[in-house]
Amino acid sequence: MRLALSFILLINVAFAAKSYDSFLVSVGDQKITVISPKKINKNVTIVVENKTFDKVISEIRTSDKVLKRFTLFPSGRKDSTFTVTIDFSKANTIYYAPVSPPFQAVPLTPSKGTYEIP
Repeated sequence: MRLALSFILLINVAFAAKSYDSFLVSVGDQKITVISPKKINKNVTIVVENKTFDKVISEIRTSDKVLKRFTLFPSGRKDSTFTVTIDFSKANTIYYAPVSPPFQAVPLTPSKGTYEIP
């Protein structure tokens, strides 16, 4: 009985969808993964984490201006994660863009679930 209950709980946890109240951007060696919130308020928090062993210079931007520029240090170091709160109501689209090493800008789209840019 105890084993059956544990198995049922394990299945429910395994099939639970990931969702957050903020954007979670993970920078990997070959891809960038974004987990977007189901809905957003006026202010939204963007958490960017570096999962590489390289320093990554990044920016949060709109189509016409840079909102925030920051440096992510290699994975495992103190400053490998950066958090910023942005007023989402003033911009149509917000992008995460790695500057060095260069990579394409990733649009931060709410209600899109989990998506990757290879």
